[in-house]
Amino acid sequence: MPPSYEQEEYKLPFLDSLKLSFWVFKYIKPYWKMMSLSIALMIIVSVMGLFPTILTSNAINLYLNPSKYAVSAKPSYNSIEIDGKYFIPSSNGAYTVKHLENEYIFQGNGNSYTISASQYNQIRFSGISLVAFEIFMIFLVSFVFSYIQNYTSQSVGIRAVNDVRNQLFVHLIDQPMKFFDSNISGRLVTRVTNDVQNLNNMFSTMISSIFKDAVLIAGILYVLFLVDFRLFLITIPIFITVAIITSIFRTYSRKAYRAVRAKLAAINGFLAEHLSGMVVTVLFNREKEKSDEFSVINNDYYKAAMKQLLIFAFFRPLIDFLRYVGTALVIWFGVQAIIHGQMEIGTLYAFVSYIGMAFTPINDLAENFSNIQSAMVSIERIRALFKLPQPQRPISDKKISNGKIEVKNLWFGYSQDTMILKDVSFTVENGGKLAIVGHTGAGKSTISSILTGLYPYSKGSAKIGDVEVRDCPIEELRKNVNIVIQEVMLFSGT
Repeated sequence: MPPSYEQEEYKLPFLDSLKLSFWVFKYIKPYWKMMSLSIALMIIVSVMGLFPTILTSNAINLYLNPSKYAVSAKPSYNSIEIDGKYFIPSSNGAYTVKHLENEYIFQGNGNSYTISASQYNQIRFSGISLVAFEIFMIFLVSFVFSYIQNYTSQSVGIRAVNDVRNQLFVHLIDQPMKFFDSNISGRLVTRVTNDVQNLNNMFSTMISSIFKDAVLIAGILYVLFLVDFRLFLITIPIFITVAIITSIFRTYSRKAYRAVRAKLAAINGFLAEHLSGMVVTVLFNREKEKSDEFSVINNDYYKAAMKQLLIFAFFRPLIDFLRYVGTALVIWFGVQAIIHGQMEIGTLYAFVSYIGMAFTPINDLAENFSNIQSAMVSIERIRALFKLPQPQRPISDKKISNGKIEVKNLWFGYSQDTMILKDVSFTVENGGKLAIVGHTGAGKSTISSILTGLYPYSKGSAKIGDVEVRDCPIEELRKNVNIVIQEVMLFSGT
């Protein structure tokens, strides 16, 4: 297989990826207010997503299955008032609840407080209704904020990508013809379309997703620490193991991803070349050989894709297994604490729920590694085009006064090693004619390309109306020199 089929895959170290990220963020800078609003809303939505579990936990402890109560001097959102006393659920509380047929008795510290069963049930129902309303309002506000956040982030991505695509196209059309001779048009189209679109995904989705996942993980760990420190210590080894596995997965997934992209590029290169040259393949009766060549390339892609699939298929179940292990450990230790009166059922519910919530952003971060790598490769390709030097156009007020063409000792080659025109000289007087005859590749079209300023000549002189072509302003040259090309290009339009 020709090596030219497999290329263009960039192996980017972490620091290079970081530099590229800073480089590409300059396109977000004009829209920093919208991006800041999007990130701020994303953080708010992530934090708000933690509250429903806390509220549900408190509702379970207070209204569904309370075990112990403490007395507070001031009322709170989760307190029950009896005879001027405010009882709140607490695993260390001194008061226990005794349920008789028509009443509930709070006993502790040598005191006893009685409340009727109907009044107590009414308090519980009102409390649960209030919690349900609070959760509903949190989800409603989160919905509104999420809508605004998604709109702003997508808007920033679309606007930034629009700027990148415009600048990239302007930069490309200013390149000399020699650049387009050495670059396949399909590859350049891919840069302006697919690679730029990858930036949109990075701007509008991945940035927000990474921030959201990081904030959510940090918030969940902090809440777990506050809910119960003992259970938090039990889960720490699980999270450390997940972090190590995720780091290892990141390394192997990037290698597998690069291999898949390289093999896919080989397939695309082979198809582009052989489909466009199908006439030659058929005329020389090479269908069988080309089919065998494609089978080899396609099989290489299959092997790379299967290796990537194996990595992903192993990672996700392993993370899920660790989540189940962590949940099982928390339930086992939590039930022991509940039996000994050291924990409320609602607290255990909150802890189990938060562990499940923590693994969702972990999986998202891991799966985003491939998307990030894809974006980094696209950024590197786009930046490589932007690094191309802009041709220096002559700045002068010279005018072409007549049609006399004078070429003296002209040398030119499309590369420094191979010269097509060697010491060529001729003169065409104003109003005169000149026919140039020669075999294919002798340089006939090259002379016309030089006189129209498409290619710079190495040495010698080429003048039109006593003005050196290389010193003539491009507008003046285009206004006075026309060329009828062999193959006509028709553009869309009327």
